[in-house]
Amino acid sequence: MSSVNSEIECLISMPKCLTKEIPFRARVKYCIQHEEEGDYVVGAEIVPRGDNLWLDLFSKVHDYIKERMGDIY
Repeated sequence: MSSVNSEIECLISMPKCLTKEIPFRARVKYCIQHEEEGDYVVGAEIVPRGDNLWLDLFSKVHDYIKERMGDIY
């Protein structure tokens, strides 16, 4: 579990699609534990770094897929 306003290391990895791993840091905004499953839901804000090329690319692809999901499903 992470404290609010702490920074965490994150990694986006899509082994079936890309061989590129995208590291980034995020600042925790909230952390809520689900009582039944014991899992956590964490809301975070991406902490900007000098080189965000791959993170920006992933974000654009993610948004593109999300916009078209209603058309496909």
